[in-house]
Amino acid sequence: MGTRILLTVLGCLCAASAAAQPRRVLRVGVFDHRPYMVVEGQRVSGLDVDLARLVLEEAGYEVEFCIRPPARVFHEIRTGELDVLTGPARTPQRAEILWFTSPIHAKVAQVFGPPDLRLDRPEDLENLGRPVGFIRGFTFGDRLDGIRDRLRQRGLAEEEASTRTNIHKLLAARIAAFVDMRDPTLREIEALGLQGRVVPVGEAVFMGWARLALSRKTCSRQDLDRVEAALQALRARGSIPPLPSFPDPTAEKPER
Repeated sequence: MGTRILLTVLGCLCAASAAAQPRRVLRVGVFDHRPYMVVEGQRVSGLDVDLARLVLEEAGYEVEFCIRPPARVFHEIRTGELDVLTGPARTPQRAEILWFTSPIHAKVAQVFGPPDLRLDRPEDLENLGRPVGFIRGFTFGDRLDGIRDRLRQRGLAEEEASTRTNIHKLLAARIAAFVDMRDPTLREIEALGLQGRVVPVGEAVFMGWARLALSRKTCSRQDLDRVEAALQALRARGSIPPLPSFPDPTAEKPER
């Protein structure tokens, strides 16, 4: 009887000790990429920030957001100064240094223009005979990047630093249309009160999936499995919206 009581007491002490252990902190690299990641001073917000915090805390980690210039985030993943990136697309080169979860949301692009602009498909941008706006340095996927390259060769691609700049250039009739991320741009247009003057035009183009990505240098396969399980649990509870349907059957599988 005494032995049983002693074992029970020891078990409780071990459980209390484990509960008292601080949770592991994962350092998440962020930079200003609105509205997915919004940096205002030392405050960070946005869709990718919110999803990273939700999933990583569900998985049992503390989260520290580390503001970095965009060019430094992959360098610091390689050196072990950062543990997690939120929202990157999976590529073979990145998969050499990162574990990827299944998708957290879809990236979809669309052309935006005046209400009277008609496009049956994105390739029709090449027939407008007037400049088309793009976000400088942003990759829209093979289809739209190919259109941009062909427009560049003809001097008809204008590349700006922000969505808002493209919106104002469109309203001033300096460009015929511009290409941007669908959902974030619609929210920006709505915030500016321009719903009736700048509208999405033609078919939306699926660009790829945004994921959480864990450093292979500082995180293990077990960390990836914990994060993936947390993501699936949140999605099953409805805490994260369901993914839209696209024709790639392998797109929702996590990286292994």
